[in-house]
Amino acid sequence: MQRATSAISALLLISAVGVLAIVSSASATTSARVVSTDRFAPPPGFTTVVPVQGAGSTGVMTVDLVVNGVFQAALLDTRSHTYTMLVPGAPGSHAIGITPDGQTVAYSVHEHIGYSTTSHVFVRNLSTGVTEQVDLDPTGAPLDTMCTGVGPSSLTPDGRFVAFTCAASRPYVRDLQSGRLTAAPDTVHAASGYALLDNGNLLFASPGTATGPDFSNAIGGYVYSWTPTTGAVAPVVDCGTAACAFGGASGDGHLLAYVTTAATVDTAHVRDLPTNARWTSQLSQRGWAASVAHDASAVVVREGTDGVHPIATFIGDPDHGFTSLNSAMGAPAGQLATWIDDDARTIWSMSDRDAAAWHLALTHDDPPTITVSITATANPAP
Repeated sequence: MQRATSAISALLLISAVGVLAIVSSASATTSARVVSTDRFAPPPGFTTVVPVQGAGSTGVMTVDLVVNGVFQAALLDTRSHTYTMLVPGAPGSHAIGITPDGQTVAYSVHEHIGYSTTSHVFVRNLSTGVTEQVDLDPTGAPLDTMCTGVGPSSLTPDGRFVAFTCAASRPYVRDLQSGRLTAAPDTVHAASGYALLDNGNLLFASPGTATGPDFSNAIGGYVYSWTPTTGAVAPVVDCGTAACAFGGASGDGHLLAYVTTAATVDTAHVRDLPTNARWTSQLSQRGWAASVAHDASAVVVREGTDGVHPIATFIGDPDHGFTSLNSAMGAPAGQLATWIDDDARTIWSMSDRDAAAWHLALTHDDPPTITVSITATANPAP
């Protein structure tokens, strides 16, 4: 679907029984309807569900289940509300992502040995059950004791490429078809976030200059691109400061989000590279995250993660504007958007009030109008 060609506006209604409905619509008249709203409570033995990435129409979601600060990667069947542990009995694991067909999943496994912690990255074909450790060098030895991935931008939709970082956040990309492993130049550090694009290239944020990344640079910073097939590293966006963290990107890399920090103020940036359209919002430095739809149809930006300060959630794109989904409340909505699917039809979020995962369905028409409808419980019972 193409992006909407009209900015969206929001209206918040709170009923006497504690159910809130957020209805966003374009200036033109459209019909709003709620597709579905589901709450997914943590299974017995866990306290929190953190959504990572959904697998389209398959109804499968990769999640992290949390108890006492320990994460366990799992698959959530959204139709039956059941969980399947990816690594039963592991000391700790983290879900990285899943392909839209629900056939390939990436995750990392953590183990504490004495005073040390190791972490390694795996990819599993859920149809065949074959699991491959991908952070191995050509001799079959682990690249490092600490390797991990950042969901949901570490696995391409076709399951061909997987990205991860090792040691001092040096990124690697493995082609799962050819088996080829490529390491980024040793000047590249992706500690500030990255996104793996459909073509296997990587976008990442780092201190540096227009000539290249420089982690020791305390003044400037850029969003850079790295092309594993050639080794080329090139600047994409000048952040204007070394304090620049990457948020996310569309599959083609044309729409991206990042945040810059200066003194006590964070500023969220969303850029459409082909049109150079941009949107910024000053935040309260209470935590920031963005989810960019793979097809670039929309971006969800939220800030505020400490459970005390108001949580602001915006949806839209820089060409047509952003709408706050909860600004009319005057209080936290309690929903931390973590992932938005293609066509901006579904937002997966985690509630800061009951630690459950929420599936918030959106419905909209093709351009030039857009309608977004969300219904959720304001203060759900655990």
